Amino acid sequence: MPEEINRLVTDQISNLLFTPSEDGNHNLAREGVSRDKVFFVGNVMIDTLIRLLPKARSTPVPPLAESIDRFGLVTLHRPSNVDDPSALDTLLESLTQVSESLPLVFPVHPRTRQRLDASRQDLPGRL
Repeated sequence: MPEEINRLVTDQISNLLFTPSEDGNHNLAREGVSRDKVFFVGNVMIDTLIRLLPKARSTPVPPLAESIDRFGLVTLHRPSNVDDPSALDTLLESLTQVSESLPLVFPVHPRTRQRLDASRQDLPGRL
């Protein structure tokens, strides 16, 4: 991915690098980054999950989740997926097809909502 090139260059010119995992430390060492610049700090996503898990567990389950045995959860917000109207159309068509055999829960990200509003599209009733 293009951002990987940016990461490689940035890692080489940075004075301090903070990693989420020990394998990140090993990868940087393999890339020639001095160990003196690398600090393992943990995974902020996992740390956030652990911190918020009690709140998530105490939140009532939405009625939809109680009424079905299986469902798919959709997230859609990466610029490469939602900024190009034809790519977004293709993804929505695919999701519509999937929703015919599997109910989908799609909490629409603000970025995606903006793109849908800009193209005057709405989500199909089954999504």
